[in-house]
Amino acid sequence: MITEMQLYLNSLGVNTKRLHKFIGEVVAQSRKRDVDIFYDSQRYTDIHPRLRVQTDRAFLPRKFHIDGSACSLDRCKKSHTIKLFQHDPFERDPILTLRADVAGQLYDSNEIIICKKEGAKT
Repeated sequence: MITEMQLYLNSLGVNTKRLHKFIGEVVAQSRKRDVDIFYDSQRYTDIHPRLRVQTDRAFLPRKFHIDGSACSLDRCKKSHTIKLFQHDPFERDPILTLRADVAGQLYDSNEIIICKKEGAKT
């Protein structure tokens, strides 16, 4: 599992020829070895198009209140479930439902990650 994939293979400012070769080789080698690669991103369009084309399945998480009503507020204090829908290829019913309070214990939600640009002065 590679989290925040756009930090490694983004859709902007990369050597296209080298990146195409890299993505092609990684995907081909993983398939030969019967290995699945999982990644996530805040925005699917931030992922390099070459990798998106090689992606077999895309999933979309949606947040719901415990009563089943949809929630779109990031700072909502109510209890939630997260339903994972398969977007491509499309499946109507969620493939997985998580309790947000349980899943949220697995990471520091207050962490701020800063990616320093090479050559930048501090």
